[in-house]
Amino acid sequence: MNEFLSKFDIYLLMIINLMSCFLCDQIYPQTKLINRLDSTYLHIPGPNPILKPGSDGEWDDQIIECSEILKDANIYFLYYHAADGSNYRIGVATASNPLGPWKKFENNPIIDIGTSGSWEDNHVACASIIKKDSNNYLMWYSGMKQGEYPKWGIGLAYATSPLGPWVKYSNNPVIADFGYLGSVIANNNKYLMYSCYPVNSTSYDSGPISVAMALHPEGNWVKYVNNPILLAGSNGSWDDGGYSESSVFIRDGIFQSFFGGQKIIQNKIEHVGYAYSDDGFNFIKHNNNPIILLKENPGASAFSEVHTLWEYPFYYCKA
Repeated sequence: MNEFLSKFDIYLLMIINLMSCFLCDQIYPQTKLINRLDSTYLHIPGPNPILKPGSDGEWDDQIIECSEILKDANIYFLYYHAADGSNYRIGVATASNPLGPWKKFENNPIIDIGTSGSWEDNHVACASIIKKDSNNYLMWYSGMKQGEYPKWGIGLAYATSPLGPWVKYSNNPVIADFGYLGSVIANNNKYLMYSCYPVNSTSYDSGPISVAMALHPEGNWVKYVNNPILLAGSNGSWDDGGYSESSVFIRDGIFQSFFGGQKIIQNKIEHVGYAYSDDGFNFIKHNNNPIILLKENPGASAFSEVHTLWEYPFYYCKA
């Protein structure tokens, strides 16, 4: 998340794992993991920026940041949170190709702030969507009450279409305090929720990555006893200031994440790193992090919220 200091766009980063692409998938398709710690990740900037703030006076005229990428029925859905200088809300854009062009949904925002005095009357942001079955979609998102920063709760909404209309769960929030939501994934008959939490604990507006678990979308959600699961780097390292929210996804049975990290002395100058886990709780950072530098993408302000869609041979990261 970012303060209302300047306009932010959404950028596309295409990443290819050279070892996975040219060895695993072609020669050894049965091999799930070949030395991920030393794999070479090639970064190809996309046709950037892929999504820009709206015109003056619109609900998203200041900052837009990526929340989620979903592919459904050969349509790509890019969920994002945006601000008008006062409040964050959640919108969506669609495309027929992950490169775009992206068209904002005419009925945005799809999730608005709550009524005055509610748990989410200041901001809603950081959406994560799961398609449960053919006409059942779940969205979890972060919400904040006025005057309670950095406390963000997690809400839930339902829809029969990726575009909505989205109906908020009557007993929100499902977690009263769990920071900036990165993603929720379903695995082995349970849900895992990854979040930047506690916010502000490593540097301003950043934190480590933590996880919570539940058997049902509504909960009861239980925070992992050994949180956080991805710690900020050691003092002086590229990510010693911690992280913002980023997605975790499963590919070939491996939990993976491309994430934005920052230095304390260069607040909000984020680069992109990579980490993986065999169990979703114990993550190992890549030996050559950061794998993408901010300076490799002229015009980009920061890489904070990083969300990933895999389609051979690329990881399509929106940040």
